[in-house]
Amino acid sequence: MDPNATGQMTPSAAPPPPPPEWGVPAPTSSPSSGIGAAVGGAVTRRLLGLLGSLAIVAVIVVGVVLYTKVANPDHLGQVLYTTVDQSAQADCSITSQVSSTKAGTPVYALYVLQHHVSIDQEMVEEDFKDGVSLGTYTLSHTLADADCLWTGEDLGPTFAAPGTYEIKVTAGQEVIADGKLTVTP
Repeated sequence: MDPNATGQMTPSAAPPPPPPEWGVPAPTSSPSSGIGAAVGGAVTRRLLGLLGSLAIVAVIVVGVVLYTKVANPDHLGQVLYTTVDQSAQADCSITSQVSSTKAGTPVYALYVLQHHVSIDQEMVEEDFKDGVSLGTYTLSHTLADADCLWTGEDLGPTFAAPGTYEIKVTAGQEVIADGKLTVTP
């Protein structure tokens, strides 16, 4: 109220603003500003970075497994034969694959296992000629876990006589690789 010339009080032109309503929350800083946002934002960025890294690793692992199973689906669980020593290779690929050969020809085998075999699992090879066992041998894979193994030696002397030869590789009671080779005169 303003005093007028007569000394009386008259109402002012504009009334004061009304008080805030009860129950309306007071303004606070938004999560996108201030110290809370800086700490929360850093944690969120780290979490997103970690989740992104894990997703990339998962994609790579799945890609390798799918490549192995899709690129060579027919080779899983097989013993493959070749006339070229490829035992120095670090992968499970084979060139010059054969299913038959003449007696006296050098022969090498690649065991493409049905599934991954850990270093502590024992694998046993059994060789057959025309369905009759020629003997069993413990396979060594002490350097690393195995998805495939090369014989590294010429099997030609073992497969010298004409007939159908077979190699079975087992881990426990499970056959994890099997393959036949026909030897002709």
